[in-house]
Amino acid sequence: MTLEWFTKYDIYEKFGVDIVIYDSIADVVCGGFGQPMKAGYSEEVYLVTSGELMSTYSANNICRAIKTVAEVGANTRACGLLVNLRGVDNEVAVVEDFSQRLGVPIMGVIPRSQLIQRAEAQGGTVMEIFPDSEEANLYRELAEKVVNNTERYMPTPITLEEIMELARKHQAFE
Repeated sequence: MTLEWFTKYDIYEKFGVDIVIYDSIADVVCGGFGQPMKAGYSEEVYLVTSGELMSTYSANNICRAIKTVAEVGANTRACGLLVNLRGVDNEVAVVEDFSQRLGVPIMGVIPRSQLIQRAEAQGGTVMEIFPDSEEANLYRELAEKVVNNTERYMPTPITLEEIMELARKHQAFE
């Protein structure tokens, strides 16, 4: 597995790596995400989610994996939700409710922004293309929160029916 190479070749030490970000697609969380956590590759997990049904479903599955591997001794915990707004009706309310039920706080909310889309179209990130923008400052603030965070949480995953009930309650879909 790729993650084993980081250890085998001392990548963390050679390059002074303190934080590693793994991007897991939703299809992988059901089975493939738990193994790296069991192996000690993910001690602190920040979940990027939105108010979309499948996004909350995926975040919930990762929380289920965190809880499962922690119960058998892994040193893995959830540290916060990073909300990437997608334009769903009442989206912030959906994620706030979801956050409360999980017992995992929201660390920050990233608004939907055309500037981010423009940066991507120019082949870069908003930090590279528009470093003085409000969006870039938001990312800096969020990064600071993550770096300085010392809190870790054992999530309480909810059922699919509860996720759907959240969406109905906040009229995120009809």
